[in-house]
Amino acid sequence: MKKASLALVAIALALTACGGSKKAESAAETKTASVETAAEGTEASNEAADKTEAAQTPTVAETVVLDREGLKITAKELDMNGSLGPSLKLLIENGTEQNVTVQIRDMSVNGYMIAPLFSSAVGKGETKEDGVGFSPRALKLSGIDTFAELEFRFCVLDSETLDKLYESEPITLRTSAAEGYQERFDDSGTVAYEGEGVKIVVKGPIEKENGFGPGILLYIENKSDKKIAIHATDVTVNDAVLEPIFSPEIAPGKHVIEAMTFFDNQLEDSKINTVRKAAFKCLIVDAESFETVKETDLIQLKI
Repeated sequence: MKKASLALVAIALALTACGGSKKAESAAETKTASVETAAEGTEASNEAADKTEAAQTPTVAETVVLDREGLKITAKELDMNGSLGPSLKLLIENGTEQNVTVQIRDMSVNGYMIAPLFSSAVGKGETKEDGVGFSPRALKLSGIDTFAELEFRFCVLDSETLDKLYESEPITLRTSAAEGYQERFDDSGTVAYEGEGVKIVVKGPIEKENGFGPGILLYIENKSDKKIAIHATDVTVNDAVLEPIFSPEIAPGKHVIEAMTFFDNQLEDSKINTVRKAAFKCLIVDAESFETVKETDLIQLKI
């Protein structure tokens, strides 16, 4: 009887061990399936995010933007993720008998004037791919985070003499983000001058950042029918007389947010690290005839 009892105990232990093993295997399989499901979910989520980002990134349709006197320029692509900032890719085909240099004038993005980084020399009979660069800092100051509409002119020069051959009519490129888009122009601040179709707003001082500043930020809108340039005169900062770096040009119907900055050596000599107070006048000039439109009264800023 003792031997029979021991045999039954042994069988019972073996069955218990088998049952425990199967439960462990089942738990492991459940855990593995759970991890795989979580991984698949993350991957699907990432793919969805990539598709959403791609859908939100503005694009331009391939468009011939200039075809004149043997020179043909095609807008190929808008690259919003260039290493130096956004870039408009161009294909330039020079079928003329002279070397030309192509530049851009009066560039605006969503109605804000943005100075482009572009000058392309193309030899006679040559085809060249090049890109129009946009300063990330200028875009940031203007609050531009997407491209809905670009407007500009081409200026074509003789590469040997740098004489202007011609300037194109305004060219408008609308991106995939243009439909339903409406720019809100940030004119918050102190209105320093309003007249002759021009409005100048002092938005305030800016601190030194990435090698720029300190300086004074201004918003300017041009509702006149003339292209204008704005120059600052009689400038003092913290009671020190300084020469500013400031001469924006604004096409009719356009806006600009521009920083008035100063040379480092002037700031160092005057021991200026931040703008506490400033005074200046704005000289409004017709950018074509260079005639003075208006010189404002003294504009004063005190923090």
